[in-house]
Amino acid sequence: MERALSARQWGDAQARELAASVPLLTQQQQVDLLRRLSVAINEGQLQVETRGPLF
Repeated sequence: MERALSARQWGDAQARELAASVPLLTQQQQVDLLRRLSVAINEGQLQVETRGPLF
């Protein structure tokens, strides 16, 4: 997530990385991470460059 925010883009590689790591997180960590991702996209901090799922 930090690398994506620094690069200001969310692509296929970031989606795959997030999908692989989400099961390793607690439920609260998952909620926090997905909320942070949603806010970043909605506020224009991340340019979505994938046509597939975000995670």
